Amino acid sequence: TYIHNYNGGSISININWGTNATLVLSGFSDPLPGTNGVGADNLIINSTDISINFDFPFAWDTQWQTITFANTNGYEFKFIESSQETHEITADIVIEPNGQLRIPERGRVEITGSLTNNAGSTGLLLDSGPTGTASLIYDGTGIEATVKQVFSADRWYLVSIPFGDTETYDYRNGTNDAFMRPYLSPGDGWGDYYGQPSVVLNVGEGYELWQTAPFTFEESGTLLTGDYNLPIAAGGTVHPDWNFLGNPYPCGIDWGQVADRTNVIGSSFYVYNGSGYLTHNGTTGSVDGINPPASSGIIPPMQGFFVKHNGGTSIGINNSHKAHAGKPIYKKGMNQETYSNHFKIKAATATAESVCVIYQQEEATNGTDDLYDAPILFNNDPNFMEVFSLAGERRSCITIYNAYPFDVFLGFRVPEGGDE
Repeated sequence: TYIHNYNGGSISININWGTNATLVLSGFSDPLPGTNGVGADNLIINSTDISINFDFPFAWDTQWQTITFANTNGYEFKFIESSQETHEITADIVIEPNGQLRIPERGRVEITGSLTNNAGSTGLLLDSGPTGTASLIYDGTGIEATVKQVFSADRWYLVSIPFGDTETYDYRNGTNDAFMRPYLSPGDGWGDYYGQPSVVLNVGEGYELWQTAPFTFEESGTLLTGDYNLPIAAGGTVHPDWNFLGNPYPCGIDWGQVADRTNVIGSSFYVYNGSGYLTHNGTTGSVDGINPPASSGIIPPMQGFFVKHNGGTSIGINNSHKAHAGKPIYKKGMNQETYSNHFKIKAATATAESVCVIYQQEEATNGTDDLYDAPILFNNDPNFMEVFSLAGERRSCITIYNAYPFDVFLGFRVPEGGDE
């Protein structure tokens, strides 16, 4: 064990590290000691003198077997630097009672070693900001954390809760006016806004939220992980067969890996970006490259999303479906033998756009296919035109055909209440 009990400075490069050697950083405040600890298997942060928050700069996936945050004096270590790259951490991470660790806004971390948090919810923070929310992939159970999510004023959000005991009042701080309501799945439209008393919300269900002032949601609990069956059903009188679900994980869901997506029309999910509904079928869609709220078929953490029932009783998700929003899809590339002739039509303003996707796939037909053709979910904004194609008689935002000749019919919902 080598104890570096100095403020700043560099660790000697002439140390002959032995098997299971441990480097202990203690006594420092600012700056963080140099990183010439290569060769030690274990790292322990243990300093009561720390006086600032630190970016932790070490090579996580190659240098350490264990990293222990034993004492950080009430200050945080940021888990990755601000490059926004995805970091896979193979080391075992231990947060002791006086340690604190933070994943910054839009930080993307996957821990394939073990994670032990002995500090409770104050020891691990998943941060949020105007550009996005932290994402953590870890399959272990019983991990306590504090989760943040930043909301702007005067816009609708589709949200999902991060903990099993989250309540409606958690989206209020006593001064902000928040309006929150459920969707009456399947297909019966929006329910009443929640009032008093506070109501415990359901894991895996989506909710609509409006904030009249900027608000930061900040709650603590045990992170959700493992298998979930998100219930879906047919029926309803307002918008038949539509179901409103929610991502329960502190990371994204790779929709292209979810086998049960075939239980919904067009195999597609729908999210709302503040101006209209965007969709993705796990291969392509109008969500590509748009952030927020989703990109490349990844449903972000704490995101509510719509699906339209096609069969079955649930959408099964599990740890193998976890992914990071903003990261390319983990699955292999599309089979070019079955996917070709892809193009998009877009109607756009300076702040919003409506996208229609059309492409060829040999498993589809030239008519209406419940498995392949995704119906458009209109925003009904009188100030914005939305574009769609016709898959048979279905007005669709994704239309997949089989073979030439194929006539593509386009339609537009015109602003100011005009006809199509």
